[in-house]
Amino acid sequence: MSTSAGKHEFVLPTGRIIRLAGLDQHWTYGGLLAGHPSREMNRSIMDGLVRRNSGLKGRAVPVLFEPIETPVEKHSDPDWSTAATLPAITCVARFLSDVLPGDEEGIASVLSVIWFQDEFAFPIDPVVKVELGALDWEAHAAGYLP
Repeated sequence: MSTSAGKHEFVLPTGRIIRLAGLDQHWTYGGLLAGHPSREMNRSIMDGLVRRNSGLKGRAVPVLFEPIETPVEKHSDPDWSTAATLPAITCVARFLSDVLPGDEEGIASVLSVIWFQDEFAFPIDPVVKVELGALDWEAHAAGYLP
């Protein structure tokens, strides 16, 4: 379980402190002008977020906290058979922490985390805080060199 050291810091079970360095938020379906969200569209949104936030200099592949999709009431139209929505707000956070064990050249470690929640942060959704607290930083983060 995460111990919150403040709105912007989290203490992991290992004792490592991770600090929020940046938080980008937007409406999950802000560009959807017509139609309805579907499980396929949602997967495409999530995959696109991971892809766009991967391969940036000094960054590891981001961690995506899998959101709960809410099925949309089915209509007689068969196109609605996979209709489902994600939470309204997409969050892409960048966290920094101390250098990783064995990283002789880095000055810190960095990791992006992607999640969805119902409202703009702050606060960060309590379920997300639990997931942040269980994060295996050493397995996912990358060493950081400016």
